[in-house]
Amino acid sequence: MLIEGVFLSKFPEKIIHRFHVEDAKENITIFLKNCIFEHVIAVLKDPKGRIRGTFTLKTYNRVYSIFKEFNRTSNLFKEGDLDKGEWTLTLIKNYDCRGEYSIEILEDMKIYHGDDYRKIQEVSTKGEKGWYFGELHCHTNFSDGKISQLEVYNGYKEKKLNYLFITDHNVISNKGINRDWNLFSGTELTLDNKGHFNIYGVDLIDYAELFKENLDPCENVKRILFEVKGKKESLISLNHPFQNSTGLKYNLPMELFHTIELINCPYKEKEEMINKSILAFDYLWSKGYKIFGVAGSDTHKGIKGYKTTVGIPKNATYLEEGLNQKKILEALKYGRNYITFDDEIDIKIYSIEKNYILGDQIDEEITYFVKSKEEVLWHGILNGKKIYSEKNSEFKIKIKLDKGENFRVEGHNLDGGIRYFLNPIYNKVGIVEYISWYDVENHINKGE
Repeated sequence: MLIEGVFLSKFPEKIIHRFHVEDAKENITIFLKNCIFEHVIAVLKDPKGRIRGTFTLKTYNRVYSIFKEFNRTSNLFKEGDLDKGEWTLTLIKNYDCRGEYSIEILEDMKIYHGDDYRKIQEVSTKGEKGWYFGELHCHTNFSDGKISQLEVYNGYKEKKLNYLFITDHNVISNKGINRDWNLFSGTELTLDNKGHFNIYGVDLIDYAELFKENLDPCENVKRILFEVKGKKESLISLNHPFQNSTGLKYNLPMELFHTIELINCPYKEKEEMINKSILAFDYLWSKGYKIFGVAGSDTHKGIKGYKTTVGIPKNATYLEEGLNQKKILEALKYGRNYITFDDEIDIKIYSIEKNYILGDQIDEEITYFVKSKEEVLWHGILNGKKIYSEKNSEFKIKIKLDKGENFRVEGHNLDGGIRYFLNPIYNKVGIVEYISWYDVENHINKGE
């Protein structure tokens, strides 16, 4: 069966193709033959209406197969019965991209299987209370990344990470190569280039059901994000909001987000983008939004001069009961996280009777102590304003927060550039004014 078509409209489109599976005994195989390389989402459903796979046309992986067995079925697809009857392939585009597509669907092809895969969601380890280092934003050849999972794994080992999330565009990996790593899966929601969002804690998004071609593109984005936000264990992160080509252009309500990606692709020298993101972060806190900071390498391919960009920078996440996806996402939601271009730093936040951690609500006087391996320029920042700076390997301050206040610490290299970003502690912070992204942008542009 050859499925062909063309996108001609500048408006959102949803095209449903129907085809019959007659007598598949071994597999159903999908070949992407001649397709526009754009963020077009494809959803495959069987005669019972079950999603059997979601893939993107903006991918370097061109062949997928569904078998009855898990270990023979391609990543992104669900194994099981190859039901006889009418299947559907729904193609979705949310922006002005025009061009042809040609997809062939065949039965019982002879397919070579290389890597040994395991289920991603089964990955979990027990461990001690402490800081775990992770990568939250990374791509592979299952979207527009030019690297395989194996190459990502090699970067994981090189950077001595404890966990890693693959976040390919619009697709959720359900299989990982069987190696010694703590691999989890999210997706970078990319309906267009007017806003990119990392989504974690969900294993399925029914784009075919949620997407409406009669809606404004922004409304489709909001529709999906609100659906995800309603899931208890989900986490939504606003990615690289000030990036020139793929920064946020939609006026979205800020209560959609749990975290904001403050540092993205730092090896590309994006100091201005980082500074604006941190200004936005402080403005959000001034309005009572407890949105915490994260980072991501946004690795897509190898970069000249770097053995790997995976884990540049790292997220250091404090976990109480060992390492699994649920605990990581809970910790990120509550700000138990700092960003580092280096190894672990020593952080002690304490009063006479109690110890605290980043992201805690604190209503008593505390001592805040940080120690790094090398001398850096430390800044203590109260409600977005620097109140103390120290050039040293250590930083120490006593402080008592009033209601509505927050305090955080940054460490900078002596020759410039941020090295550490520590999420705030605070005292009874709550939303005092509901704002949208345009409010944030206006604040930054006015230099307030």
